[in-house]
Amino acid sequence: KENYGKHISLDDIADSAHVSRSECIRCFKKNVDETPVRYLTDFRIESAANMLLMTEKPVNEIAVKCGFDDMNYFSRVFKKIMKCSPSAYRSRLNH
Repeated sequence: KENYGKHISLDDIADSAHVSRSECIRCFKKNVDETPVRYLTDFRIESAANMLLMTEKPVNEIAVKCGFDDMNYFSRVFKKIMKCSPSAYRSRLNH
């Protein structure tokens, strides 16, 4: 969680625990009930949603801080998980 804003791959997660990729996925699914990549994505979107509400930072800056280099990808993933765009999320909950 400390490094969620950095580029992190499945190999990075597995290496940090000194296990193989498949063992990393198996352990995550057993203990967290989702894949490491899904967990990371969900955590990033949750963090972005909190920043949208708690700060006035631009959406693109929040995306980068949360580990998304591509604004289009960030917007698509945010909308898929949160059911609205980042801007709509901010404005809907601030009014």
